[in-house]
Amino acid sequence: YSLNLEQKRAFRMVVTGTADNAGQLLMYLGGMGGTGKSQVFKAITTYFESRGEAYRFMVMAPTGSAAANVGGSTCASLLGIGRDEFDAPSFTTLLKIKERLGRADVFLLDEVSMVSCELLAKVSQALSLAKGNDLPFGGINVVFAGDFAQLPPVTGRPLYDFRVAPTVHKTHSVKRQQTSIGKALWCRFTTVVILRQNMRQKTQGDMDKRLRRALENMRYKNCDDEDLDLLYSRIV
Repeated sequence: YSLNLEQKRAFRMVVTGTADNAGQLLMYLGGMGGTGKSQVFKAITTYFESRGEAYRFMVMAPTGSAAANVGGSTCASLLGIGRDEFDAPSFTTLLKIKERLGRADVFLLDEVSMVSCELLAKVSQALSLAKGNDLPFGGINVVFAGDFAQLPPVTGRPLYDFRVAPTVHKTHSVKRQQTSIGKALWCRFTTVVILRQNMRQKTQGDMDKRLRRALENMRYKNCDDEDLDLLYSRIV
């Protein structure tokens, strides 16, 4: 794979971060559409396969169409996640989950913008039960990818919702506790790589580059008057 500098950095961080005795890797790979997040996923997948370690990784996404795009499974089907709050899998379901996981220790999850705090809590719970421990995500390495400016979760609070506190109190409802646990888990993702180079439109003109820069600045709350003027001129 021909990866740019940013993509190579993300690839190496996953490869070294999931090596033996490296500790648990909780990583977020972000960037706008066209910056090559899926390409990094493909490179990682090929890397493990070339080493005869395809059993180590699994690819997930929150919806069926998103899972099909990355050649993976939905979180619900892979981990037996239902709609009820904190619904622990039955013994039979748990055995099936363990069988699906096998010796996997790296999870790649795409379209993170569609993952709610509640879903993240359920994913961690299912993995912990399957691995037989109480560690976040069962101690498995997890790499999320996506663009938070895209589609939000169908139900539940998005991971970036500042109104959700990452703390749990006994007076909170089960639903609120689950939301807070998911937010607390998301706060553990401190390894971050943001891809900024557009690989899909390498021949873009000067105005296209300026517009993209303005959108990126707005996304990271660094938009100045020049950016706003450019956006307004393109809209009208």
